[in-house]
Amino acid sequence: MKNKAAPPSQGPLQFIDLFCMGLSPMAILGFVIFLIIILSGLIGHVSLIQQYETRGRETTAKILYAPAPDSEYLFVKYNGTGGQVEDGFVRTRYYRPETIAQYREGQFIQVYILPERVEHEVIPVADFDEFRAYRGYWQGMWIPLLVSYLVVIVRPELLYLGLTDRGGKR
Repeated sequence: MKNKAAPPSQGPLQFIDLFCMGLSPMAILGFVIFLIIILSGLIGHVSLIQQYETRGRETTAKILYAPAPDSEYLFVKYNGTGGQVEDGFVRTRYYRPETIAQYREGQFIQVYILPERVEHEVIPVADFDEFRAYRGYWQGMWIPLLVSYLVVIVRPELLYLGLTDRGGKR
């Protein structure tokens, strides 16, 4: 009797298959969690855009400090509600580095404010399209989402765990 040896490529494929089978329950859960995180970021950003478009008020702001290349915020003073001067900030993550680099200390810019918000975030009027186009809420999330999706594609058996055959004999 002659033993047939498995082809050399069969070993790694079997390992990948078993690995995906073991990860399948976590991948299903991970896919759902990562999808919820991404959708939450998208909904939050779209909501913020709508708030600035509908309830935002345009005013003048003065940049307090020259923006550092790695800074997360650009601090400003702006004319708030009732004409009083208030402190605010621009989140730099919404904009390209070239956009932030164009700002100078002491420069006056037009900004949108939301008077009812406590945190005093402002959005430069000239760069509102960049703010609208921001997709950073899913940075770093798409790789785990894709990996978990691929694992579920390779071993989808657990997705059918509760499925019963209604057409078959009992």
